[in-house]
Amino acid sequence: MENHIPTIIWLDSNSIDTANSFLSKLRNHQYVQTFTEVHPCLSYINSHLEQAIILIASDSFASQIVPLIFDSPNVLITFVFYASIKAHTD
Repeated sequence: MENHIPTIIWLDSNSIDTANSFLSKLRNHQYVQTFTEVHPCLSYINSHLEQAIILIASDSFASQIVPLIFDSPNVLITFVFYASIKAHTD
């Protein structure tokens, strides 16, 4: 891979919400991309095959994108972000 610093991709329908201070700080990082839809995110991943990627996907998108990027050699690791753990334990 060309660049040894991985790009962090955040896929979340709420990623444009500037009230989230963590995400606001993360967006200022040079190697961060945020997406609110699966297809633009997938296009970015597939068009940057020489870029190491760390993917953070919200629970609402994980089931859609994980099967599509599972074998992508440039995706180093995928984290699924659950906003509400209670909703997934009941």
